[in-house]
Amino acid sequence: MKKKIGFLTLIWVGFVSQSLIWAQEHGSHKPKDAPHTNSANEHMHHSSVQEWAQSFESPERDAYQQPEKVMRYLGNIRGKTIMDIGAGSGYFSVKLAAKGAKVIAAEVSEEFQSLLNTRIEKEKLKNIALRKIRFDDSGLRAQEADMVLIVNT
Repeated sequence: MKKKIGFLTLIWVGFVSQSLIWAQEHGSHKPKDAPHTNSANEHMHHSSVQEWAQSFESPERDAYQQPEKVMRYLGNIRGKTIMDIGAGSGYFSVKLAAKGAKVIAAEVSEEFQSLLNTRIEKEKLKNIALRKIRFDDSGLRAQEADMVLIVNT
């Protein structure tokens, strides 16, 4: 288990580094009309959840995030419970569920939780449970999940 956690931490560090490099080269993937500021949280508050969801689900994100590579790194996740912290629009939660994982889509934003709930219902998605969390507490109980995924959060 410690090797898996260490490996996932390494993946996370790699993706954060890759995302920062991509953002420096290509600019951020925020909505076009979002005002410039130094705080990611301020960006979030100046744009609608729908605008952010469009950005989160864009082909540009697929290009730099390389979700298929992430899924390969995770290996066989069928039947495993994975908490996706900062689930947002469900970008990774949906991909994880499609591979057979039981997903806990954890999010601090009620608006994103509502958006993801609508998506789950509309697309008849299975294996995704929503969880409203605090910024400083995932609410994850001991032995509740096999893995935790944190991407761009």
